[in-house]
Amino acid sequence: MNYELQAFELPLRKVFNGEFAFKVPFYQRPYSWTREQADELLDDLTTAAEAQPPAPYFLGSIVLVKPAKTMPASDVVDGQQRLTTLTTLLCVLREISDSPERAVGLHQRVWHEDPLDDVPGHCHLTVGRKDIDFFRQNIQARGGLSAFLEPRPDIGKWTDSRKRLWENAERLRSRLKDRSSSDQDRLAKYVVNNCYLVVVATTNRESAYRIFSVLNDRGLPLSPTDILKAEIIGRLPTDAEDRYSQKWEEIEDGLGRERFRDLFTHLRMIRLKSKLRRTLHEDFLENVLGTQPGDGFINGELAPSADVYREILDTRVSDPEAPSWAACIEHLRHLDNFDWIPPAIAYLRSKPRDEHCRRFFQDLERLAYFLFVTRAYQTQRINRYAEVLKELDDGGDLAGDRSRLQLGRDEVEAFLQRLGQDIYSRGSRVMRPLLQKLDSTFLEPHGGATYDRGITTVEHVLPQTPPEGSEWRQWFTDEEREEWTHKLANLVLLSRRRNTAASNRPFREKIDTYLLDKEGRTPFLLTQSVKDGSEWTPEVLKQRQRKLIGRLSAVWRLQEPASDGAS
Repeated sequence: MNYELQAFELPLRKVFNGEFAFKVPFYQRPYSWTREQADELLDDLTTAAEAQPPAPYFLGSIVLVKPAKTMPASDVVDGQQRLTTLTTLLCVLREISDSPERAVGLHQRVWHEDPLDDVPGHCHLTVGRKDIDFFRQNIQARGGLSAFLEPRPDIGKWTDSRKRLWENAERLRSRLKDRSSSDQDRLAKYVVNNCYLVVVATTNRESAYRIFSVLNDRGLPLSPTDILKAEIIGRLPTDAEDRYSQKWEEIEDGLGRERFRDLFTHLRMIRLKSKLRRTLHEDFLENVLGTQPGDGFINGELAPSADVYREILDTRVSDPEAPSWAACIEHLRHLDNFDWIPPAIAYLRSKPRDEHCRRFFQDLERLAYFLFVTRAYQTQRINRYAEVLKELDDGGDLAGDRSRLQLGRDEVEAFLQRLGQDIYSRGSRVMRPLLQKLDSTFLEPHGGATYDRGITTVEHVLPQTPPEGSEWRQWFTDEEREEWTHKLANLVLLSRRRNTAASNRPFREKIDTYLLDKEGRTPFLLTQSVKDGSEWTPEVLKQRQRKLIGRLSAVWRLQEPASDGAS
C-alpha cells in the first residue's frame, strides 16, 4: 500500500497552529501522566528558560496519521500525553497572566480561528472521546480553570484520566501563580518559541502503527496494552472502532490502568503456561491473539476475564454477599506475589460456583502458602501453576492426590518443617501474611474469615534483646532465647507501629499496656490469646507452638496422608 511519510522538527508555535488539528483516536489510552511527570517537565522547562542564552529544548517525537497535507486533521498515534500536558501548561499560563496581550497569544496556541481561513474554528487538541467536553470546558476554555481547580470532594469518583488532568492542572497553577509577571512571560515565550517536537506524519494508519511500535522498542514509556489496543482496535472495520474502543476503555476504567495491564499478563500465562521471555505485546499478539478477530477477543476473552479478575481483587469477607471462598482470596492477596491469579481466573471463568469452588480455593491457598513459606523462587512457582492450568484445560481431577494443585507427602513434611522453624528471621514478607492467616483460625475452626485491621505490625512477646536482670533473662537461658525468639509461638500482631522501648517491658506490663488497649482488648485474636498468662517460659512456648501449628495443619490438611506421586 502506498503511503507518504514526513518528519519535521518544529517549535511549539508551529505545532499549535492552524496546520494541525490533533485528535486522539478512539483506540488510544486515556490520559495518564502523573503529577511527578508534570513536575519534571515544568522543572526542565523553567531551568532551560532561565539559562543565558536560552538553549532549545527537545520534547521528543509525536506520530500522526495525517491523510491530507492541505487539511489539519491529524490522528495522534503517539504523543497525546505530552500534547495534553503542554496544552494544560499553556492554559494555566494564560489564566494566571496579568497581561491581556500574553493571554491572547497563549489562547491562540489552544484555539485556532482565522476569519480568512476556510477551516472552521477548533481546538488545536481534541483529547480522547470520554474526556473531550471535560477537557474543553474546564481547561481549554478561557476562564474555565478557576472554577475547575476549586477543592473537589467528588474527585474520588472520577476516572483515572480526569483525576490526572485535575491534579496536573492544579499542580502547574500552584507552582506558577506566585511567580513574577516577568518570570511567567519568559517561560511562556520560551515554551512557544524554543521547545521543539519532531512531528512524524504519515498518510497511512498501518505505517503509523509500525513507527509507534519501533519507538516503543527504543525505550519510550509506552504501555504494552497501548500497543495491543492500537493493533486490536486498529484492525477492526472502521464502523466498529468506536463501539469497541468504548468497550475497551470501560474495561480499563473499571479495573484501573495498572490492574488492566496486569490482566494481560495473567491472560498470557493462562494461554501459554510459561514464564514471559519476550515483550508482553509480542507474546500476546503472536501466541494469544494470533489470527483471532479483535471483536472475538474483546467479547469472548477480555471482558469476561476482566469481570472475574475484578471479583478476585475486590471480594471481601465483610460483604454480606461474599462467596464461600472469599476468605481464601483475602489470604492469597496478602502474599508478595500474584502468580496464583491465572489459575484463579481460569477456574472462575470456566467452572460453576458450586461446592467444588470453595475446595479449589482452599487448595490453591494451601499450595500458594506452601510455595510462599518455603520461599520457592519465581520460576518454580510459575512452573507449578502452569501444571495446574494444564490440568484445568484437560479437565483433570484437581482434588485428586496426584493433581499438581495438591501437596505431596514430601511437600507436606517440608511445609511443617518450615512452620516449626524461625519465621521472623525470614522477613516480614513471610511472617505477616502467615500470622494473619493464623489469626483467622481463631475466628472459625477452618479459618473461614478475615477482617481489615489497618496498620498491622509483628511483635515479639519475648523481646529480641531483653534487659539484663529482667524476668526474661530469668525465664530463658541464652540458648533457649536463641531457639524461641523468632518462632511462631513468640510472635503476635499489633494494630499500631512498633515501639522498641515498650517491647522490653516485663511480661504482664507489656501485655496490659502495649499489646492490649485500655479495655484489655486487641483486634487480633492471636494476640488476645496470650493475655491470661502469668508467665512466658520455654514450656509455655512449646505448648503454644504445638497448638498454633496444629491450627494451621487442620486448616491446610497437613495431617492427612498424601500420595508420593504429587511430590
